[in-house]
Formats: sequence, structure tokens, C-alpha cells
Amino acid sequence: MSAYVVDDSTINKVVAGLRAAFGNGDRYPHPTGNLAIVSYAEAVSLANDCRALNVAGVMACYGEEDATNLPGPCGEDGKLAPFTFNTVTPPTPTSFYKAIRCLLYQCDEGNTSDLLFMALDKYARDLAEWIVQHSEAYDLAEWG
Repeated sequence: MSAYVVDDSTINKVVAGLRAAFGNGDRYPHPTGNLAIVSYAEAVSLANDCRALNVAGVMACYGEEDATNLPGPCGEDGKLAPFTFNTVTPPTPTSFYKAIRCLLYQCDEGNTSDLLFMALDKYARDLAEWIVQHSEAYDLAEWG
């Protein structure tokens, strides 16, 4: 398996979706536990934790001890660029789901028993079910 450190935009999209979900349960399923973020400081903290989880997974994949040499977005010096949190517009439900799955896939070689990994994985499954249940195809499908 190849792995890489995701772009900042992927993590920012995940965090924006979680903030929107916590503030508006109609747009996405309501997150719980360490994914229930309200404040900007909590959003920054979660985003940094996601980046650290991603870096740890990629380091485990390649057996790399120097995080600056990992594949992913590079700075001008050719080394892994530092993470920058930005507040972004909440993504569509499908884009939100895909961002979570991309992040988790790139973390998969690391500690998948990490509480954050497990919480994101469970939330992604809940979100997928929510997307289906809120689709026109689901509404039109026969029941019973």
C-alpha cells in the first residue's frame, strides 16, 4: 500500500463538516465524543490531531523516522509542508464523506486502534447511512 500526507484542504474539509454537523443536525448526522467540536480552538485542535494521525500512519507505512521526508504537500525546501488550518465552507455530504474516507485510508498503516481513527471511521459509516437515507433514490425505493 502506498500512503501520503493529505493536503490541508482534506483535513479542513473534514473539520468544517464536523463543525457544521454539530451545529446543524439536519445537514449531517450529529457527531459525538471527541468529534463534537464547537469552538474555533476545538476545530484547530482536532485538525492538528488529524494531521498527526495521518503523519503517524504514513511514517508507519514507510518505516520513516523523519516526518519531513514523507510523501505529501511539500514546501519550497522540498520537505513536507507544515499544516495550516483554515476555516472553509462545509462540504456537501458526499464530499464530506469522501474527505473522511481519504484521510482514514492514508492513516490506515498506523495505529487503527487510535481513538480518533476509530471515531472518524464510525462517523464515516454513520454519514454514509445518513446520505443514503436522505437520498431521493431511498425515498422512492419500495418499503416492505
